[in-house]
Amino acid sequence: MVTGRCKAEGFCWWPSSCCVLARVGVLVLLAVALTGCAGLLGEPMTPEQVVAKRAQARWDALVAGEWETAYSFATPAYRAVVDAQRFQRSHGGQPSWLGAKVRDVQCREDVCDATVRLKYSSPLPPRSHAIETDYIERWILDGGNWWIYLKP
Repeated sequence: MVTGRCKAEGFCWWPSSCCVLARVGVLVLLAVALTGCAGLLGEPMTPEQVVAKRAQARWDALVAGEWETAYSFATPAYRAVVDAQRFQRSHGGQPSWLGAKVRDVQCREDVCDATVRLKYSSPLPPRSHAIETDYIERWILDGGNWWIYLKP
């Protein structure tokens, strides 16, 4: 017989019917917590999404002149033969980049091609106007991570 209140002895969890509301409350809180955690984790990213994010971060670093950061996106094989200073020197003669936006990524197996819209100032007078052009770069999957493929 249910008296309407839980007994003081122990935690009237599962055996006692007097704690139905407490059990339901705990289950609801657990379900809300698990749903919240699942929302934080989100869906796994596709290779296209991963490469788009990494390519954008790399170009943001290049535009900002953050050479070490941009260099860190190169394949481990490239970084084994080209140091960061040489990487920076190889980009020293580039036009003044004003911005970059990843527009599209196409992947097949372990290779992706990212199309990036580059905006830069004209290297010739008058320098007052910006030029935009699309650039396709190759990304490869190596060791579980996506890297920009650069030739040494």
